[in-house]
Amino acid sequence: LKARIIEGDDVFSDTAKVTEKVVEVETLLGPLSEEQVPIVRCMGLNYMKHIKEAGRTPPPYPSIFIKPSTSISDWGSSIPIPKLAQDEQADYEGELTIVIGKPGKNITLENAHKHIAGYVTSNDVSARKWQREKAYAGGVPQFCFSKGFDKFAPLGPAVVSREMVGDAGRLRLRTRVNGEMRQDANTADLIFGWRRL
Repeated sequence: LKARIIEGDDVFSDTAKVTEKVVEVETLLGPLSEEQVPIVRCMGLNYMKHIKEAGRTPPPYPSIFIKPSTSISDWGSSIPIPKLAQDEQADYEGELTIVIGKPGKNITLENAHKHIAGYVTSNDVSARKWQREKAYAGGVPQFCFSKGFDKFAPLGPAVVSREMVGDAGRLRLRTRVNGEMRQDANTADLIFGWRRL
């Protein structure tokens, strides 16, 4: 694998420069570190097929939860499962993650793309028992706790610019576990599309 050298402190800034110097990649790291991601904002219950499979009703508004920066990890690294979740409950969900490149508030749908630096695949790791079961989660699902353990949000292997992706509303997402296909979804199935997110 070869790559061009990027000069600058922040690859997402307007001042970053892709040089003509090509080097051999020794180790492919994750595209973002804990230090670069202060918080991960997540959307739950957003794929219509997944909601129907679970026998649930689509939410009228986006269902938001967060993961702390300590949940970020490289795409190929091991995920430490905490002792309280080591009883066959750890689960995976392949996701499309939007990398915000420019902050803003009250952004119109027409201008949403201007705030996106790019997209990266991710794994929304969950401790299902602590998320759903009343004996552990109580009467309300515990998304933040059950999904926020250290390294429960591997990202990568690369951030792809919004210009390269184009319309993110029709991307195929496939999740494999040990080479076996486990999920095959499309962002066209999102209830709340990428612009609204």
